[in-house]
Amino acid sequence: MRSLFIQLSLLVAAIASVNLIQSGSPVFFAIAVGILAGCTLCFFLLLGDYSVHRYLETKRDALTSVTFTADAPELDWLEEDMLEQESTTSAREALAA
Repeated sequence: MRSLFIQLSLLVAAIASVNLIQSGSPVFFAIAVGILAGCTLCFFLLLGDYSVHRYLETKRDALTSVTFTADAPELDWLEEDMLEQESTTSAREALAA
């Protein structure tokens, strides 16, 4: 992600410089404004990325995907059926079928 930030910042710097050069501004001024625009954009993108990562790290412990409201039912009858049926096929034969 950070490499995209750098590439986007370089693109903005190049576009700003070329635009100012095309409008008749001095070359040194255009390059300085382009570098300043690229660095500013990169700074704000990295600041936003950092703040999002910090926010997600602080909220990671509070996130839950499943909340059980009742105890799980007993499923002993399911396990008994599985134990009674012994398979003679190997795992490779089962995957091939």
